[in-house]
Amino acid sequence: MNQERPNEAIAKQIVERVLGIQLEHANSHGGVDYLAADGTVVLEVTFVTDSEKQFAHDGLSRSEAKGSSTRLQGCWLVFAGDSQPEMKPFVQRVQPAIMELEFAGETYFDDQPEAAHVI
Repeated sequence: MNQERPNEAIAKQIVERVLGIQLEHANSHGGVDYLAADGTVVLEVTFVTDSEKQFAHDGLSRSEAKGSSTRLQGCWLVFAGDSQPEMKPFVQRVQPAIMELEFAGETYFDDQPEAAHVI
């Protein structure tokens, strides 16, 4: 049986909490990472191996750790490409822009409606 990695354990906890299910580590010889007892749910956890994407992910992680003094009123979903450059100041740039939307009374903003089918 393959060892459970820390990022797999975290992902498992999140999925279990959100879906209200129990998953068992099932990765033997490269199989799926987790499997529900009844077999209806499987979970495979992957991590970034592309250096460009890893660079963007690291930048975003640093931005999240730094945080922002901006406090938002609502919950917003913000999508950015996984290889977008300059992710280090992402939170610090995006949260003030969202705050301006909230101040203007907006609760929704989509600058790329043609991409909505991806969701």
